[in-house]
Amino acid sequence: NVQRPYQNLREAERKLSVYVDNLEQLVATRTAEITAANESLMNNLDYAKNILLALLPTDFPVIEGMGFSAKYMPCENVGGDFYNVFKLDDENIGILIGDVAGHGVSAAMINVFINQNIHFKKEYDDGRQKIFTPGGVLMNCYHTYNQMPFPDEMYVVLFYGIYNTVSHELTYSSAGMNTRPLILEKG
Repeated sequence: NVQRPYQNLREAERKLSVYVDNLEQLVATRTAEITAANESLMNNLDYAKNILLALLPTDFPVIEGMGFSAKYMPCENVGGDFYNVFKLDDENIGILIGDVAGHGVSAAMINVFINQNIHFKKEYDDGRQKIFTPGGVLMNCYHTYNQMPFPDEMYVVLFYGIYNTVSHELTYSSAGMNTRPLILEKG
């Protein structure tokens, strides 16, 4: 009985020695697993970035005497900022700018949701169309968004305007963007 504690101690030392010898291998294996998971995550983020970039316009309407330009520089791989400039009809151009709170995948998903659920006009079977007012577009988007179970900290600010190329008037509505648009003219 006197030797039993010493035998138990030697057995514990042996097990500890085996564990220590294998510890480097365990750390290397786990590090490789984490590195592979990280690479997979980064690849998925790159795919998401490419999808979001595909939602942005590559060209703008061509209108005599006017020009549009934009440059998108996300803070992270994926984000929630978006914009679009598009023809509504022969006289009206729609201008949309949005920013989802936060960055990353959650903001990107809200970005996609907004782009899928914002409606600017209705086209009828007989070819007629009705262009919705900027306030109506944003109010409809507001109601659609708030029917979803998004977390309270996930919100979107939007600007939507309609520029009439004949009257040269800009009608717009803002949902949380606290600045007015600047219209630059050649001097």
